[in-house]
Amino acid sequence: MRNLAKRTQDSTVEIENMIALFSQGTSDAVQSMTNSISHGRKSNQAATASNNKLNEIRTAIEEIHIMNNHIATAAEEQSCTSQELSLNTLKVSQLTNDNITSISRISTASEELAQISLSLQERLSQFSLA
Repeated sequence: MRNLAKRTQDSTVEIENMIALFSQGTSDAVQSMTNSISHGRKSNQAATASNNKLNEIRTAIEEIHIMNNHIATAAEEQSCTSQELSLNTLKVSQLTNDNITSISRISTASEELAQISLSLQERLSQFSLA
């Protein structure tokens, strides 16, 4: 009977040790799961923050794209205006050259008229009204 009592007592101690180990393992598993949940929440928050930042970046890129289109349109309009100004400058230059030619012709004609006028005065002076 003592043997049986000893074995029962040993078995009881062994069972208690196993229960303690199982309990410690369960506590460790619960703690690990709690830590995992905490890390999961932090990871989820970080992912949400990253997603928000990516959305902000996407919006900024879209705004830059719109601004680039406006700049390209303005540059094209300026180019057209510059070409038009260049053509108008060429026309003004041509008109100026034409005016210079006309003024030269008028000057020549004026000189000829002055010569004719002098010639007429000389001829008229030969006639007397007496």
